[in-house]
Amino acid sequence: MLSLLYVDDEPGLLEIGKLFLETSGGFTVTTTLSGREGLDELAAHTFDAIVSDYQMPEMNGIEFLKAVRMSYGSIPFILFTGRGREEVVIEAINNGADFYLQKGGDPKAQFAELAHKIRQAVSKRQAEYALQDSERRLSDLINFLPDATFAIDTDGKVIAWNRAIEEMTGISSTTMLGKGEYEYAIPFYGKRRPILIDLISAPDEKISPFYSHIVRDGATLSAETDLPTPKGKRIYVIAKASPLYDKAGNITGAIEAIRDITDRKKAEEAQRESEKRFRELAELLPLGIYESDANGRLTYVNRRALDMFGYTAETFARGVDFRSAIAPADRERASAFYQKSLETGISENSGREYTALRKDGTTFPILIFASPVLRNGRVAGARGIIVDITSRKKDEEELQAVNEELAASGEELKAQYDELAASGKRIRESELRLKYMLGFYEHAGKGDEDLRAYAVEGACLVTSSPLAYLAFMNADESELTMYAWSKSAMAECAMVDKPIIYKTEKTGLWGEAVRQRRPVITNDYAAPNPAKKGYPDGHPQIHRHMNVPVIEEGRVVLVAGVANKATDYTENDANELLLLMQGLWNLLKAQRMEGERRADEEKYRTVVENSNDAIYIYRSDQLLFANRRVAELTGFSQEELMAGNIWDRIHPNDRARLQEARDRRTAGEDIPQAFSARVVTRNGEVRVCEFTVTLITYQDQPALLGIIRDVTEKQQLEAERQAAYEQLASAEEELRKQYDELARAEEQVRARTQQMEEIAATMPGVVFQFYARSNGNMGFYYVNERSCEILGIDNDPEEFFQAFTSAIHPVDRDRFMDSVHTAIDSEALWDFTGKFVKPSGDVIWFRGMSSPVRHGDEVVFSGVFQDVTDRIEISLALQKSEAKFRAITNQTFQFIGLINTDGTVLMANRTALDFAGVAESAVTGHLFWETAWWSHSAEVQEQLKDAIHKAAAGETVRFET
Repeated sequence: MLSLLYVDDEPGLLEIGKLFLETSGGFTVTTTLSGREGLDELAAHTFDAIVSDYQMPEMNGIEFLKAVRMSYGSIPFILFTGRGREEVVIEAINNGADFYLQKGGDPKAQFAELAHKIRQAVSKRQAEYALQDSERRLSDLINFLPDATFAIDTDGKVIAWNRAIEEMTGISSTTMLGKGEYEYAIPFYGKRRPILIDLISAPDEKISPFYSHIVRDGATLSAETDLPTPKGKRIYVIAKASPLYDKAGNITGAIEAIRDITDRKKAEEAQRESEKRFRELAELLPLGIYESDANGRLTYVNRRALDMFGYTAETFARGVDFRSAIAPADRERASAFYQKSLETGISENSGREYTALRKDGTTFPILIFASPVLRNGRVAGARGIIVDITSRKKDEEELQAVNEELAASGEELKAQYDELAASGKRIRESELRLKYMLGFYEHAGKGDEDLRAYAVEGACLVTSSPLAYLAFMNADESELTMYAWSKSAMAECAMVDKPIIYKTEKTGLWGEAVRQRRPVITNDYAAPNPAKKGYPDGHPQIHRHMNVPVIEEGRVVLVAGVANKATDYTENDANELLLLMQGLWNLLKAQRMEGERRADEEKYRTVVENSNDAIYIYRSDQLLFANRRVAELTGFSQEELMAGNIWDRIHPNDRARLQEARDRRTAGEDIPQAFSARVVTRNGEVRVCEFTVTLITYQDQPALLGIIRDVTEKQQLEAERQAAYEQLASAEEELRKQYDELARAEEQVRARTQQMEEIAATMPGVVFQFYARSNGNMGFYYVNERSCEILGIDNDPEEFFQAFTSAIHPVDRDRFMDSVHTAIDSEALWDFTGKFVKPSGDVIWFRGMSSPVRHGDEVVFSGVFQDVTDRIEISLALQKSEAKFRAITNQTFQFIGLINTDGTVLMANRTALDFAGVAESAVTGHLFWETAWWSHSAEVQEQLKDAIHKAAAGETVRFET
């Protein structure tokens, strides 16, 4: 229901208009006699549309329109006036009137037209509001996106520039919207140039000079690059661009989203640098360090291990089994223990002694400390430390000789024994420290907390101290946070509140290692010291104290301390503690980076294995890696590909060219990465492919990474497309002629359609075109506008069938539908008369007539609905009158009849006929003077004929005989 404000200074017209619009359905009308009163109503109520007269006192219709537009915006406004001057029409349109309608003519048709204009204006305005809402929601959605996002139309002009890209570039959307000619590239590059949004359909070789990591997903293109100039700083970003389409699937523009990944790139670089430092640290250790896989193949050894066994890095790279480094006599025992440790996951912390075998065949004694390597909860290999115990064995042998030599001398033997005991103690302490160092690897997989607790107990062990603690520093070294205490320290501590975080500036001797940035030893803790701040009640009593800082890149990252050793702390204690804590720090970092590396590795493996492109890595003639798509392309399994020669899969005519390119690329020459070549499959089929190859480092050696895309079908389609294009080009002239003929035919159709509309407007009824299809569907193609005037329902073809059939009087509805189906089945003329209930409740009589024409699988009826209420009512009244007339005439024995102007008897009363004994058939249809009553007298017949002719001429005649 539409609410309407109707303003006119003629009360009578207001009353008629209100009555018509409200009874026709769909309107509630509020009327006022002036523009001032209309503005008061608008201030108090909301209306869907306004209808206003032009010529009114105080404020005319144009002034009222201006006031409405100023205060109430774009509410639909129709000027409905008797003034028809052209300047009034122009002024109304210029000031925002939706329609101008002139009064006059048939009121019913006039107000039906007004109702139609009101609905049209309201529908148009509602559509505009809906479009504005849709555009606003789209704008809000783009602005809500966290990534910097902008869009352009097909002319390259910016149509969206969200808040995130405003923050990235410092350029507001009001400045950028509507700009073209690559204006949007200036904030990023300082000049106009194509960027990713302009390169969506470009081949990768045109994109790769500016972007890396190019990925296509359907029509979406993503890539990485660095941007030199947004807000004056260089950032690294990942960008994603895609076309924009309308409902018909036509490209209307493109959109690009940009994400700043500078921090991620810096983190990756930091991780690589950390891994490098870890390897450098391993290379500096004086012990042999190794890692092996589940098969016993050594995957890493440090420089000390290579020197120990006489291997070079090149020899090791070709693959070495740990068993080959064990002397044959111990090899079976070593292999059995290795297999058992893999099955049980048990670490060998006490060390196992074997005879080692150098590459040159010489042997020497070693002690191996081993710990299993866990990956994803499963034992994947082992890592450990190798100690050359040649010197210890020599000491033991010398000790044995000394024991034999001094067997006769007890005192000298005792002295030698004491020395040996001290040496043994040092060895045991060294082995214990090695055990703890090796234990780091075992505890590394159990979490940071377990690793820290293990390190604190180790600090007690390597320094022979009962108390130990471990603290980490914040970024600016202003706070020291306790992360672990030794078990004995926790047992002795009786403090109720145990602080966790300490301000560095408020710490005493504990903070000196941070302030002095070196180990600090205090062997007389009770002696006066200006750095001491004391400790609270319940704190363990301290007699001796030592702490050391671990420094990385100039910043103290952690502090470890020990206390109450039975003897004085020495520089050696400080070095042992510092070495232990540096190992802890490196393992903590390595553990975190290993987790990140595994996650990245899994992610990249998933991407590569599920890629639609064939991806492979090779060196020389051998494939090192091939994903699932390579096997699908060639028809060979991945195992067959890895075992064979890569060049066997390349067409013989292309091999020399590709091998030359490989040699040039491996030598460091800058040659194009992309090229085409042919691949021969298992069944001998030749596939045309596009290759992209680049030089990488794989397993610490140069290798080539390749991507293959099968373009065989693409080339075939291109050839077919070219042939089709040539065929189309040859037919272009004929198509142009056909187009001209079609244009002329369309013009004729438009003219005939206009002519039909004009004819329909003059028809005394509702002109329609009805269709019935073979699948049972029925409806209207066309209904003219007189449906509103005659039937009171809208002429929308999609709604008309339901509205019309549901309004047929229930008494006639089944008869109506039967007549329709009969006409459809027989494809015959249709003629029906019945009653129709208008929306206002009025009941009218209508007559529908149409004729059919078949078009393919449907029959189309063209016809008209007429309002025959007056005619039917007259006919009914006539029938009633005739019945009354017959009832009266049949009460008399006198002859009463109806005679035509030519003297033919149309009707005679039944009573007179029965009285005279004359059959009705002997009278009706005969000349009155020739009936049985007058046949005996020719003179009377002539007199009757004359009298009837005079009566037919309008004269009243009395006749007696």
